[in-house]
Amino acid sequence: METIIETENKRRMANMYNNKNLLITCDNWTILGMPHFVHTMEYFYFATSIILQYKNYLIVLQIPQTSYISTYVISYINFLYKKLNNFIFIENINNFNYDLVLKFSHFCGIMSDNADNNKNGFKKMDNFISWKDNSIKNGYYNLWFPHTNMSDIDNIHNFFSGENKKKMLIGLINRRMNNGRSICNELEICSKIKERFNVDVNVIYFENISFEEQISFFENHNIIISPHGAQLVSIPFAPKEALIIECCHEEYHPYYYFPGLSYSSNKNHIMLCHDHSVFPNWRSPIFEKHNQLKLNMNVKYEKIIEIIEYYTNNNYTLNEKKCYLY
Repeated sequence: METIIETENKRRMANMYNNKNLLITCDNWTILGMPHFVHTMEYFYFATSIILQYKNYLIVLQIPQTSYISTYVISYINFLYKKLNNFIFIENINNFNYDLVLKFSHFCGIMSDNADNNKNGFKKMDNFISWKDNSIKNGYYNLWFPHTNMSDIDNIHNFFSGENKKKMLIGLINRRMNNGRSICNELEICSKIKERFNVDVNVIYFENISFEEQISFFENHNIIISPHGAQLVSIPFAPKEALIIECCHEEYHPYYYFPGLSYSSNKNHIMLCHDHSVFPNWRSPIFEKHNQLKLNMNVKYEKIIEIIEYYTNNNYTLNEKKCYLY
């Protein structure tokens, strides 16, 4: 029996063929970190920027040759089908009449011919900023939404993000202790924020909640506190110029990754870690011999309060749309 998506694909193909504009993507996704859904979302966020950029084309996203399926990714594909009508996600492209294809593209840096140099997606060298003294540290960001012009940037921001209500809506996304990278002093942080700002912090754990619940939490909070982890893949859904406070243990702090997602989706990002002296290395020397240990952490609440105070006093933004290190 034909699925709803298969029926919708046929309808879209019939409508868009009249325009004679097709953009067919590559199905060679083998260099991505699949099936981990966060790395799969690198592709789908990039694909979303292409769909938004080429509104007069039918974007043909080929189903990959490798495993990619997860609850989050399938939910995101369904989300795209509800929001955008100029793409299809399909396995067999042999039935396409290539005489009608005006643009055939192995798009996306993570699938380029020079894949070894792009295995983490499009990279952009730019400044990271020390929170303490505004000194500059040069590193690279992973661009989940590469932009070609300002209109593309606006399209992406408007697609994902609502307006920032510019009042304190603080959410803390924690992780279960047995999953690692948990903020151990969650209660202390919430108590100190309440004491300083008279604002309650909404705490949530993303384990075992739906895609819709996850993106809704981001949509309804303009200040997000979270340990490093997969839950941050929903950053684009936070309001425009939202503040993302990513908390890391010295054991593992990949500077290019989620700061790059904030960087390319118009969010303010601060990475908290007790020691940034090893930047741009991802871990302090004592941990270099280990794989990811996913160590739990205590986060200095004083830093969080200082950051929130500055952000709100500065009209709910930071001076630079770069990643701050604190």
